[in-house]
Amino acid sequence: MNIFIGAGRLTRDPEILYTPTGKMVARFTIAISRPKSASGDKITDFINCQAWEKTAELIGSYFTKGSGITVEGQLNIDQVTEVDGTRKTYAKINVSKVHFPLSKSDQTNQPDQPAPVSDIDTDDCPF
Repeated sequence: MNIFIGAGRLTRDPEILYTPTGKMVARFTIAISRPKSASGDKITDFINCQAWEKTAELIGSYFTKGSGITVEGQLNIDQVTEVDGTRKTYAKINVSKVHFPLSKSDQTNQPDQPAPVSDIDTDDCPF
């Protein structure tokens, strides 16, 4: 099963292109932060993505550089032979779904979210 889900921020505005047959494609890169390394350094991965047709239209209309985004799709690995004969490997996500990030007010009003520990009255605890 080849499923990728990642949440990050766009590093630049999406590039909207059209194939010779008129299909719309959006190309963009998202920056995804990893937990800090053992040395305390921040690690960020830059993930190349592409989306087609309606998904591309949605991305081109609502997302810009710095926008938070969650993408779902398939990981594709391409191997290319350069002019000088060297082989390079490129990874990209073929995006099938995107999700808008929740605003801070949406996050605090989510009924599924557990209450922060500081909001729990210890007198109500059964132990």
